Amino acid sequence: MRTPESNRDERNAREKSSTRARFAALKRTKKGRRLDKLLEGEAQFRAIFENAAIGIVLADTEGRPEECNPAFERMFGYTASELMAMRIDDFTHPDDTHETLAALRALVDGELEHVHTEKRCIHKDGSVIWVHIVASTVPRENGKLALSIAMVEDISAQKKAESEAVAARDYAADLIETADAIIIGLDLDGVVLDCNTAAEKISGYTREQLVGQNWFELVVPRERYPHVWAEFERLLAGGPARRFENPILTKSGEERYIVWRNTELRRDGQNIGTISIGIDVTERKQTEEALRRERDLVSQIMETSTAGIVALDRAGEITFANASAEEVLGLSKDVATGRLYNAPSWRITDYDGEPFPETELPFARVMATRQAVRDVRHAIERPDGQRVLLLVNAAPTFDKDGEIDGVVTAIEDVTGVVRAEEERALLQTELLQAQKMEAVGRLAGGVAHNFNNLLTAISGYNELLLAKLPADSDLRAEPEEVRRAAERAAKVAQELLLFSRREPGRSENLDLGDVVAEMEVMLRQLIRSDTEIVIELAPNLYRIEGDRSRLEQAIVNLVINACDAMPEGGQLTIKTANLDLAEPYITADATLAPGRYVVLAVKDTGTGINESTRAKIFEPFFTTKGPAHGTGLGLSMVFGIVEDTGGRIFVDSRENEGATFTIYLPARASVS
Repeated sequence: MRTPESNRDERNAREKSSTRARFAALKRTKKGRRLDKLLEGEAQFRAIFENAAIGIVLADTEGRPEECNPAFERMFGYTASELMAMRIDDFTHPDDTHETLAALRALVDGELEHVHTEKRCIHKDGSVIWVHIVASTVPRENGKLALSIAMVEDISAQKKAESEAVAARDYAADLIETADAIIIGLDLDGVVLDCNTAAEKISGYTREQLVGQNWFELVVPRERYPHVWAEFERLLAGGPARRFENPILTKSGEERYIVWRNTELRRDGQNIGTISIGIDVTERKQTEEALRRERDLVSQIMETSTAGIVALDRAGEITFANASAEEVLGLSKDVATGRLYNAPSWRITDYDGEPFPETELPFARVMATRQAVRDVRHAIERPDGQRVLLLVNAAPTFDKDGEIDGVVTAIEDVTGVVRAEEERALLQTELLQAQKMEAVGRLAGGVAHNFNNLLTAISGYNELLLAKLPADSDLRAEPEEVRRAAERAAKVAQELLLFSRREPGRSENLDLGDVVAEMEVMLRQLIRSDTEIVIELAPNLYRIEGDRSRLEQAIVNLVINACDAMPEGGQLTIKTANLDLAEPYITADATLAPGRYVVLAVKDTGTGINESTRAKIFEPFFTTKGPAHGTGLGLSMVFGIVEDTGGRIFVDSRENEGATFTIYLPARASVS
């Protein structure tokens, strides 16, 4: 039978057993939970391990990888199995291997808790990669030696950027240091913070002498260069950066001209100074000044040159003409500029008035040959109608590519020179002719004098013979013929004496129109019936000084010569007129000086005179009529009479076109 005590014991035993069961069940539940948590943590760690962006590796104490994640594999290019067969130093850069193994040993030995380092490793393809490593040790549960765990980040791109930044910085520093331009940093007070070698070289001060000194007080004293200080103050006040030029005073006292570009130096949004870059333009300014002086000199030379200077572009248009060129061309610079060199307003001919070939013009020749041409002679007819004789030199100008971009010409008005040369040549010819005429005249005078002596004796004896013969004597015929021959010979002797100017003339104040009018009846009797004579006398002729009889003789000789030139008849015209000559009149035969003249022209419609005959027509004893019809003294006497009167005689004739003899007699100083 159960006693109460046994019941109580049984009940306590059951309660105790139930409690142990509940405790055991509770113990089993907590352990499961911990295990579950551990399993859950391991799964999370594994997920992080496998999916981490950085490499994670577990290595033994010898540096052999025991486990690594995919990121580590990708970083080095090896598979996990390949890595397990390697040591860490197998893929570490040789230069970093020693340091890497030393750090691993320190971790394993407990000398270091953590390692933070950057080192180089070798990728499977042989390339170098930079990595950042954070490593520590992890103890094993079984009491074995600890594992090292390392988190590895590929910082190759960062290292490359840093290297490039350093290289860029070094390059910039080299540029600054080797630049030919001054580069200086200034604080807000103008104190030099730093400078480059060019600043030392140009200023003459060393870097040590410049840094810490006020730049402006040192090289641009305010009292000497106040505008430079004003520019710096404007920039510090927030004014925009701009190009600025000013001189600086070097250590030697020399002024150097610098062109500056100034920029604010800012830090954290605040202006802390300026960076100034300056280019030394002293030599350039000196060159510019020298060029300016040279241009001014050339300009003055061109403007004061007596030769006309004309510049043309490649199209032949005038781009420049100096004052002398304006005068020669007869146009102002403004009007001439832009005109073509061969413009119709400038009719171009040779000196004789004949057309000048276009290809021979200086501009055309220079453009065709690319060479200078000299002493080209042609004439132009200016817009005002004046004809100018030119002597032209021309040379090409070239562009940077060596192509002709224009022509510069020097034109000289040689009209006066050419006319003077022609006049001098003509005067020389006239002098030679006068000397020849004088020699012939002396000979003729001597012959005439002796001939007169002989004629006197012949005529005297012949008259004595006639006086002894009766008037109805048959013998008188021969002496009479001798008398007539002697009279003709006497006339010849008289002409010779007149030609030789042995007989002085009597000068008087004459109206040439009156002289011709009074001779009209006689002149009409001299000509043949098949010849018509026309006399045109201008009224109010200027008065002249001359010997009336000799002028009459000259007119008669011209009329007889004209009639002889018209063997089958024709028209003979005698004209008088006044002439006021402003400029010299020059022909191949003679020169007529400016002045007032009375003109007498005798024109026929005869056979004319060829060039060779015209050149000798006034020579004594020259005749085309033959010995039986002329002495060759008629026109030479006319020439002498006109010359004695101070006038000139000109011949205008072509073969088979008649001839005109024109006499110019100087008018008296006053009309009376």
